[in-house]
Amino acid sequence: MSAISSMIFLLIGVAIGFFLSRIASKPVGSDANMKQELEQNKAELDSYKEQVQEHFATSAQLLEDMAKQYQGIYEHMASQSKSLISEDVAQPQLFADYQEKLELDETVESSEAQPKDYSNQPSGLFTEAQRKAS
Repeated sequence: MSAISSMIFLLIGVAIGFFLSRIASKPVGSDANMKQELEQNKAELDSYKEQVQEHFATSAQLLEDMAKQYQGIYEHMASQSKSLISEDVAQPQLFADYQEKLELDETVESSEAQPKDYSNQPSGLFTEAQRKAS
């Protein structure tokens, strides 16, 4: 009886081991499903990245166009306000800051001035001996 009970316990152990190994291991089909899902997620992420990039490029272009249109309107209003509003009327001059800027730009362009980033002071990059050598 001891040999028969040993065989029964051995068969029960093998059966339990078999079922536990089946439960613990993944089915072969789930790997293929996970790979497919991974590829789908990668494709969706790439598509989303392209949409974001396109959105920012379009937004930047639209903002640039809007700035140019605003500048054109401002220039038009500044030039027309000077010619349409007579100086006899006691109203503040509209767009005075822009007109002053235009006049200043015209005088700076006509004169040969130093660049705005130029300094008459030494930068301190070279010692006195190095300046004399060059």
